Amino acid sequence: MAWPKIALALVCLISSMALPCFARDLVKESYNAQSQDHAMADISWERWVKVVSDAQNQAPSNPMVNDDKPTISENLVKEFLDGHNQARAKVNVKTLTWDKQVAAYAQGYANQRIGDCGLVHSGGSYGENIAWSSGELSATDAVKMWVDEKVYYNYQSNTCASDQICGHYTQVVWRDSVHVGCAKVKCDNGGTFITCNYDPPGNYNGQKPY
Repeated sequence: MAWPKIALALVCLISSMALPCFARDLVKESYNAQSQDHAMADISWERWVKVVSDAQNQAPSNPMVNDDKPTISENLVKEFLDGHNQARAKVNVKTLTWDKQVAAYAQGYANQRIGDCGLVHSGGSYGENIAWSSGELSATDAVKMWVDEKVYYNYQSNTCASDQICGHYTQVVWRDSVHVGCAKVKCDNGGTFITCNYDPPGNYNGQKPY
């Protein structure tokens, strides 16, 4: 049985992220978006997915939602919310609520990725976790992957473990993020693209997630 391709990527807003972005054996690429400095890191994993976490401070762009493209179901909404809120409950953080405007943004951007399933940051102001798999990827598994970074987060020092990534987890449980909207699409190449956006965004310098 052939497993889906596995890889990891993280986009970090260096100027406002509370946590450094770490990964082992990285190929790094720096770029600038909306006057903010970013860094991208890629690493190969066995049997997992690509993820991206980011937060910005500019007003979000509004990708046009194509009504001919997939929209999210109530069951999928529940999967996304359950995964996030179970993690938040464990650290006594208020539950996230589903926001139609944030979800429309997520869906609009996910629709743009159907043609290539590319792991590309949307460029908006919401906090953002993005996941990609070369095969099927459930909402539950995508959120679990982000939450599983908890083991690399040290609350006392507010840092990630050496050579590890934990910013996706901290965005999931960020206390000031109160709204979430997510989308999942099947790409033309058979892959799966998942994105979740958070309002307000998290991972700000000098602040703990909870």
